[in-house]
Formats: sequence, C-alpha cells, structure tokens
Amino acid sequence: MTGRLTTPRQDPLPPEVGFGELMTRMISANRVEKAKRAKADGISRTPRPIETDTRGTPESSEA
Repeated sequence: MTGRLTTPRQDPLPPEVGFGELMTRMISANRVEKAKRAKADGISRTPRPIETDTRGTPESSEA
C-alpha cells in the first residue's frame, strides 16, 4: 500500500445519530465557517440584488 494513513479530523459519530441530525450539523458548521471567512475578509454582508419586476427588467422609480 503506497498511501499514507491519516488521522480523522473529528471523532466518529455514535450510531444513534441519524441522517437528519448529521445534515443539520453539517449545514450549521458550513454557515459558521462562511461567517468566519466573511468576517476575516471584512465583509459584513453580501450586497442585495437589484429589485426587478415580474418581467425581469429593473423597476423604474418614476410613477
């Protein structure tokens, strides 16, 4: 075998942790990681998209 053995980054989950709980943990960890990266980059929030009407063209401010 030519590959080297690695150590796991975290302890394995016990068998009673179901798939839904695993997904919840992964999504939460992903959000925390994104927030940490955004804070490190100095981005407090993402810019909001330009509001469009139902046809997909920018709305005019004139009425």
